[in-house]
Amino acid sequence: MGNREDLTGKQYGFLKVMEDTGLTKNESAVWSCKCLLCGAIVNMTRASLKTGTRSCGCIKRISASQQGKKNLKDHAGEVFGRLTVIGDSGKRTATNRVLLSCRCECNTVIEVLYGNLVTGRTMSCGCMRAESSHSDLTDRVFGRLTARRYVGTNKQRQAMWLCDCECGKTHVVASNALVNATTKSCGCLNLESASIQGRERIRQNVFEIIDGTSASVLRKGSVLFKSNTSGIRGVSLNRRTGKWCASIRLRSKLYWLGSYRTIEEAASVRKQAEEKFFGEFLEWYEDHKKLNAAK
Repeated sequence: MGNREDLTGKQYGFLKVMEDTGLTKNESAVWSCKCLLCGAIVNMTRASLKTGTRSCGCIKRISASQQGKKNLKDHAGEVFGRLTVIGDSGKRTATNRVLLSCRCECNTVIEVLYGNLVTGRTMSCGCMRAESSHSDLTDRVFGRLTARRYVGTNKQRQAMWLCDCECGKTHVVASNALVNATTKSCGCLNLESASIQGRERIRQNVFEIIDGTSASVLRKGSVLFKSNTSGIRGVSLNRRTGKWCASIRLRSKLYWLGSYRTIEEAASVRKQAEEKFFGEFLEWYEDHKKLNAAK
């Protein structure tokens, strides 16, 4: 250790020197010390020990916690901008600084550092910034919607507006959705559009639905619904009994064809029913279609 002063066993504040690490920092010997307050082992330079370092840092953390309690006691109920202090949130920052619970005028509760309150850095939950960052949309028209009044912010801190729709309903919409034209109605526009498209597809005989039965589906005998697990239309497994069930639907009515021990039996019965029911229907449909075309 050369000319290094031996500090082993000496105590500085709550720090007791354990051993020399053999290291130096800024030309000062580094010593391994134990904090008698919390038991932590830390490395400290001779200079810091000689100039008044009293602990591993836990004294400052304890002091900050006590100061937080003082802030809670002294400032609960005080108003800073739109925020009113409720009390200690119970949460701490990484450096153990106290976060106070505050209620905004818009009724949103947030956690804020006391220092940010007294310096005016935080004066609302974010609604002030949202309001100032968006233009006043009152009475402006966006598609079928007319913006009436600002009602606060959503979780993304976007300004929300209460709007009247031409259909008579009211709808709350984010300002950017209005301005960017991504929302033009309360939803009625989409419903009407879907209804018009559906009627147009029927008019063009895409589905060819007659008397509750789709002729196009009947022709495509191999078409299966996504819910089908047997691979055969009208055949399904009853998991409770372990039997295969057969059924057939015609003109909006479901006909039960029975349950069978094997899938082959159920499929055979279903096929017989198709030949009986669908054959007659499709013959009638083709004649019906020719008559309409002749008119």
